[in-house]
Amino acid sequence: MLDNDLTNATLSEFVKFLFDRPANQTFGEKLWNGDEYVRYNPVHNTELFTALFLNSKTLTEGYSRQQCEQAFWAIQGCLLDGAVSELLWDADIPFSLRQKMIESTYCLYRDFFSVDALHTACNMFFDGLIGVSNEERTSPDQLMMNDVLFATLCKILYLESEDCQAAALHGLNHLKHPNNKVVIMKYINDHPEMCSHEVEYCLDCIDGNNM
Repeated sequence: MLDNDLTNATLSEFVKFLFDRPANQTFGEKLWNGDEYVRYNPVHNTELFTALFLNSKTLTEGYSRQQCEQAFWAIQGCLLDGAVSELLWDADIPFSLRQKMIESTYCLYRDFFSVDALHTACNMFFDGLIGVSNEERTSPDQLMMNDVLFATLCKILYLESEDCQAAALHGLNHLKHPNNKVVIMKYINDHPEMCSHEVEYCLDCIDGNNM
């Protein structure tokens, strides 16, 4: 088993750990499949992810599209110890740090995914962060984090990239925030060019009726 110690990793070491991997895995194959052990400091990982998202365009230069696809899936998924999907719900990490990490994903979408949405990493990113059990999150900390996610998704929704807009709608669908209706109805009104199928999809996102 490979032992990865990220407790004091620099940003460049962190990026290399995530992205510098073979690009020959087929889609859906577990990249982190139990063959590696990861040691990390939750606060430090949160700060590293924030720095990565704020500088995603430059930090990912030199890596292939498949390497980026794999890394961004690992970052939002449940296979990687210390992933964003784990950190953002960890109340032992100061809320302000987790808030900055989620807010910085706007830069990831603006600077990286708006240029290259990859395969499915862009569309599924917030799906992994929010998960399928969001309605069960009712603590004050979790509700405040839902508000941060909602505000960030609303910003992403108004990027020019259609891929980013679709990803934001997908995220709002899973978030099921009480203010979804107001934001999504405004989005529909702001895009009169949408066909009936697209409008129906948006309406279903209000209550989380899409996959």
